[in-house]
Amino acid sequence: MDLGVISVLRCTVEFNLTKTGFNSHIYTVTAITDMYMNFKHQFLYSALKVFDEITEPNTTSINVVVSGFCQNGCYKKAFEVFKLFSEFKLRPDSVTVASLLSGCDISVKDGQQIHCWAVKIGIETDIYVATSLVTMYFTANSL
Repeated sequence: MDLGVISVLRCTVEFNLTKTGFNSHIYTVTAITDMYMNFKHQFLYSALKVFDEITEPNTTSINVVVSGFCQNGCYKKAFEVFKLFSEFKLRPDSVTVASLLSGCDISVKDGQQIHCWAVKIGIETDIYVATSLVTMYFTANSL
């Protein structure tokens, strides 16, 4: 899709969300953030701008940003956003761990830390986490 068309659509969506009051609704803002993350690098700034307007993010909204950064190759930024879980006293879930393991080009040391963290919170047997762990160790030739 042409970037000019996307920009016009973006402005239209944001205007209508503001006009109707949905721009402060957590689920709407999370969906818009996810949409921008899926447009790849061109709209990461827009995604962050929308995400930063969330006064009390939830696990899903943070997962959208972590996953989006991983999928766009912004690994350090994904781990920075990951720290928001503790800042907002939220508990990451299996989606968080699977995103960090499968979407990011991490070192074995980082992967092992994420693995230990998954064990600590009891999600290491979740199918998505377990698959991501096997993939990470296999890719690093550490099985």
